[in-house]
Amino acid sequence: MTMKADLIKLLRARWVTPVVALNEAKCFSLSQRCGDLRRDGVKEYRIVA
Repeated sequence: MTMKADLIKLLRARWVTPVVALNEAKCFSLSQRCGDLRRDGVKEYRIVA
């Protein structure tokens, strides 16, 4: 899977912190990826900043 797909799956499953995103989805900038997801129309996700 791509980083984006991994991140969407992770965000739909549970609350995610930047450290969790880095460890499980290899995402270095969770806030920027969440902005990308919003622009792409993804509405369901959980984030802890």
